[in-house]
Amino acid sequence: MRVGFWSYSFYTPFRKNRGGVVAEFATIVAIAPFIFSPYLIKFRRNCIKNLLIFKLNIKNLFFDKY
Repeated sequence: MRVGFWSYSFYTPFRKNRGGVVAEFATIVAIAPFIFSPYLIKFRRNCIKNLLIFKLNIKNLFFDKY
């Protein structure tokens, strides 16, 4: 999925330097422009759903790495 791709690409640079909470916050800040971009305005109802899927993907990647 696209959300998994962005979470993986933004999550890996921050994973080695700091903890998972900072990385998760940084990834959410990084993915926010993509969620609220004009291309996804019609999917505004699914923004909360996308964030939940995004957090689940981050947790899955975090536990898969370790």
